[in-house]
Amino acid sequence: MASKVNSSNSDFMNSGDATWILTSSFIIFTMQTGFGLLESASIRKKNEVSMMLRNCICPLFSGIAYWTSAYGLSVARESEESGFFTNGNFFVDSSEPEMGALFASFIFRSSLSATTTTIASGAMAERASFTGYYLFSFWNTIFLALPSHWVWSKNGFLRKMNVVDIAGCLSVYFTGGLAALISTIYLKPRHGRFEKSVISPLAFGNFVRTRKTDPFVMNSPTNVLVGTYMLWWGSLGLNMGSTFGVSAQKWKYAARASIATMISTVAGGTNALLLSYFTKRGKFDIMLFATGLLSSSVAISGGCSLYKPWEAFVIGLIASSLGITCINILKKLHIDDPSNMIAIHLPASVFGMLAVSLIVEEDKLLLKSYGQSGLLRGGSINFLWAQFEALLFTGAWVISTTCLMLFLIDKIFHLRISDEEESRGCNLLDHNYDYKAMDDNLLPQMFSLAHSSFMSARNVTRGRMEAKRSFNKVVKALGFINSLKGLVDEKTIDSLKQERAKNISINWSHA
Repeated sequence: MASKVNSSNSDFMNSGDATWILTSSFIIFTMQTGFGLLESASIRKKNEVSMMLRNCICPLFSGIAYWTSAYGLSVARESEESGFFTNGNFFVDSSEPEMGALFASFIFRSSLSATTTTIASGAMAERASFTGYYLFSFWNTIFLALPSHWVWSKNGFLRKMNVVDIAGCLSVYFTGGLAALISTIYLKPRHGRFEKSVISPLAFGNFVRTRKTDPFVMNSPTNVLVGTYMLWWGSLGLNMGSTFGVSAQKWKYAARASIATMISTVAGGTNALLLSYFTKRGKFDIMLFATGLLSSSVAISGGCSLYKPWEAFVIGLIASSLGITCINILKKLHIDDPSNMIAIHLPASVFGMLAVSLIVEEDKLLLKSYGQSGLLRGGSINFLWAQFEALLFTGAWVISTTCLMLFLIDKIFHLRISDEEESRGCNLLDHNYDYKAMDDNLLPQMFSLAHSSFMSARNVTRGRMEAKRSFNKVVKALGFINSLKGLVDEKTIDSLKQERAKNISINWSHA
């Protein structure tokens, strides 16, 4: 018989709470579709199918990892909980009396874990091998599950420091965004991504070969927007579901989380549109809009059920600006972020964790802030320091484990594909599927076809002009002949007239 789960999120759960948690979990799971659309649409068409399939298989390997080991390491059995990791329920199962709370907790946390792992996939797009990626998904799930235990379980060492993370700002978005950054630095930029050959300060001392022309454009702006909508929708489910129920006043916090999320994303999306309009000379850039809106949904998650609407508005504005600014910083550092996963999640999550310790008021109803107020509300600087320490500890863990995973996978299975394979595209490389459409891999053929068509058209035009010239020559020749004919006819008639007159005169003389 499985032992009872000793998690603060599952304490005192009733049927209404379980229904709320399960419904929220299914909404969170739809974020996988949003990530798939956004990531596959923001890269070149020759990699689109492979990227979407990778987003599909991510929940597979992430789910296996979470069921077999990650849940047991992050959620303890009763009286078996430690501050760093646990010896919990591996290969999750439960007895009938306790299966409701356990399984609801498992499905909710596994949905969050899959989201964390998927964030890194966008940063690895177009150059990571298929085998390397799904091995990374499996091990990444196990290692990055531990921060959720540190901050959410009763005996987690960050929880004992009174670190506040309501909806995964630290344990989901920060860990995923930082893993994405380490992954893309390790893999180095896609071949020909930037303008000129430089040594990137974050590229492990290797030359980054680049070219002036930048053909790395999104293949479907429409799907980028659809994916953004689905992630927007999913963030609402995540933030509201993080109350982990609706009983005992929790429904009030769910309502406040919903309004805070909406106000923050409305502010972030509007700010992104305005920044795009002024920086792109009156145009509205799709990726800037998506980055700004989603950055605001990340930042608000840190204290979504504690913020007032005006506070959420300010957080959305700042987070949106940070995400858009990060895009340009990454380009200057020659860090290749194909789907803006780093720009969306990393700066906004850091800001979101620190914002909680600056502006929230003490929560006296459910003690979600652990009796603390933000520094700008008259609270202690210890609150801000605890949030900062949480970022440092979690960052150190993510960097070390991600580097270790990437190194081992690369040495054993070869993580990065070759330049030739990258040029052919992962659709053809992994699935023997190729698009016969506009693609930088098909540009030579397209240019050749266009040149042939142009030459054919020019030859036809030349033929028509030559025919016209010949026709004009014929017309002129006929005209000349006709003029000569007329001249001959006139001379003949005159000679005949003269001959006739001569004959007449001779006849008269003989008479």
